[in-house]
Amino acid sequence: MASTKPKSTHVADSILQPFLSPTFDPTAYLNATLPPLALSATAKQSPQALSLSELAAQTQTHISQLSAQTSRLSDILTHLADDILRSGSRLAYEVERLRGEAISLTEALTESLREDITKFVPEGLTIPSRNAHQTTQDAAPAPPPKTNPPTPTPPPPHLPPPHPHPQEGQAALLALRSSITTLLTPFPTPTTIEAARLRVAELRDLATVWKGTAEERPRARFVDGLAQLVDEAETKRLLQQEGSRSDARTALGGSQARGGRASAEIERSGSRAGGEGGGAGFLRRLREEIYLE
Repeated sequence: MASTKPKSTHVADSILQPFLSPTFDPTAYLNATLPPLALSATAKQSPQALSLSELAAQTQTHISQLSAQTSRLSDILTHLADDILRSGSRLAYEVERLRGEAISLTEALTESLREDITKFVPEGLTIPSRNAHQTTQDAAPAPPPKTNPPTPTPPPPHLPPPHPHPQEGQAALLALRSSITTLLTPFPTPTTIEAARLRVAELRDLATVWKGTAEERPRARFVDGLAQLVDEAETKRLLQQEGSRSDARTALGGSQARGGRASAEIERSGSRAGGEGGGAGFLRRLREEIYLE
């Protein structure tokens, strides 16, 4: 059976080579792989002939080896299929992104930058007539043929180098997160919290553009993180509001207690003054008690 050179390293094992042949025959493969069976002890047999039990054991060993190779190739095929699915979603996203950039560039060149581009076109440029061009070609000698291929024109030096897209994406995500945190710091109010919730809702609606692509889950997790920031700010505001109310109730209770003690002292002073008599002595003792407090 002719062997075929494998096209992939996954099937480079020697045990798999017969299966790669386009003329693979199961009967010929088994006859070439397994030794002959010894039918009787008296008949003339091949030296490699084995008894039925020995042949069954060797066959089982060979089947186990083929089963292990089948399991390995099945796992490799599963991984390759997953990679193809992931790369397909990513490729579709990149195609849509490049399509949007191409449309934006076309609109910029044909609409917003049209007047600026026309400034570089010389005014009054005329195309010579065909007859004059033919006469000039007849009079002038033909230029010698070029033997060297033209060298590629280098790019203009004023063009900026391309920026990596992952860094631009991270900067955009940080800008969106900063727009939410700016609304919630330093002290969140009901107005700023409501504005932040509206902004998060807009971003959640925008994230539906990536539905069905590889970017769907990362975008959803990012929006969920922003929503969690808004919820934490709302909880913090409620706790601060409840703490302020508790402090106000505590201060009000202390003021009432101090007012009650002052009234009691005045009543006791009045009763002592009534028992001892009014006049300058009562006023002096009252003044001394106030100073002592």
